[in-house]
Amino acid sequence: MKKIICAGLVLCYLLACPLNTKAQIVYGSYNQGGNFYIAAIDLATCTVCNVFELPTFVHNDFSILDDGSIVIQNNSGLTIYPPASGNPITIPLDPPSNATGSYLFNGLLYIFADNGLHYFDPSTNQVTYVGPWPPAMPVGNYEFFELNNQIYALRQGFSPNEIWLIDLADPVNSTFAQSITGQPSNLYSSTTVGNEIFFYSEPSIYSYNFSANTETELCNLFNLGIFGSVNGLSYLPAGVPPPPCLCTTDAGTVQNNFQELCIPEEAIVPFNNDETLDSDDLLQYILFSDLLDTLGSILVTSNTPNITFDPNIMQPGVIYYLATIAGDDINGNVDLTDDCLSISNGSEVIWRPQPAVSFSIADPDLCAGSCIVLNVTFIGTPPFSLEGNILSGANVIGNFNEAYNSNNGTLEVCAPVGTSPGDLNIQSTLISDEYCTCE
Repeated sequence: MKKIICAGLVLCYLLACPLNTKAQIVYGSYNQGGNFYIAAIDLATCTVCNVFELPTFVHNDFSILDDGSIVIQNNSGLTIYPPASGNPITIPLDPPSNATGSYLFNGLLYIFADNGLHYFDPSTNQVTYVGPWPPAMPVGNYEFFELNNQIYALRQGFSPNEIWLIDLADPVNSTFAQSITGQPSNLYSSTTVGNEIFFYSEPSIYSYNFSANTETELCNLFNLGIFGSVNGLSYLPAGVPPPPCLCTTDAGTVQNNFQELCIPEEAIVPFNNDETLDSDDLLQYILFSDLLDTLGSILVTSNTPNITFDPNIMQPGVIYYLATIAGDDINGNVDLTDDCLSISNGSEVIWRPQPAVSFSIADPDLCAGSCIVLNVTFIGTPPFSLEGNILSGANVIGNFNEAYNSNNGTLEVCAPVGTSPGDLNIQSTLISDEYCTCE
């Protein structure tokens, strides 16, 4: 599924939130096994869920615009992914420069680049170059954060990490503010949520108190399976709803082999054991009747792959489908309303009824040394094979092995000379039709 629900986002843009409350959600981008994600990191619970998979492998930073668009920043400029479209927009920096940090402020996205300050105006889709940095500002990669309605740039890399107050109108007049002290090395990214400043210094996210120049570790991302650098921290603008977590729950696959069974044989869901489950997920096995309405046509749900024919809800000769289903575990069953519910492909199964036979005759009288002809009626699908014995009491006085191409036929029964008076019994020992054999 997801699996951490990214809800309860605390927006502190208009209200003052106390420092180090840990009641914040920040967004960070990271590499996991060659796949690049943006994750929502809940600092109140130190939990994470992926909300966006990046189609690009190289980026320095990302930001979220007021309309929910995701802006990826790299050496060639900006790539913008609008929330309602899968078609990205690419906007180069002019003049070109390595861009390392960005921050949305008063409707404009300010960009830190090697050659100076740029800003992107979402209303025009234009990037404007503002000007160069002061000569005294050390060369390096910087990330932005906001404090008291001013923008600061925090130098990435090893400590001490310098903080500069940025002059947005004329960046050459930007001034040194202070260096972070006591914080671990390898600082990668920073942001502000409300009036609380956060930065990522591998492997943890810290809350930073600017006036005291102290930091408090909030969440160790290594413990969440996020290894390596988080290349961007960002906040969610006011009015933008929290994006849903990407679903990771996967019910896996079943082999697409057709099972033709004779009642009461059990069907076995041919599962490939390739599911992906979260800690609160459950995998179950289902039989359903309609490929166009899987959930609405589930007839059997089982915790094992064994599915038994139930004549109360199923019919012989009808094709059904076997699959696996996975989702939240609600009292021992998969929650069918789970947003990340996953169902495998379907594998066909059909049950055939066991064939049956009945005998009839108008005049059952038979004398020893003579024969009579019985009418034979089959239930099932031709052709049929019929094997059996003729019994006088407990003695077998004859047998038969006949083939029939229709549901009706005849069978000659003879009583040898010397057969004792009394009833003769016709015993069928094997009946088979096109699909099944009954012994």
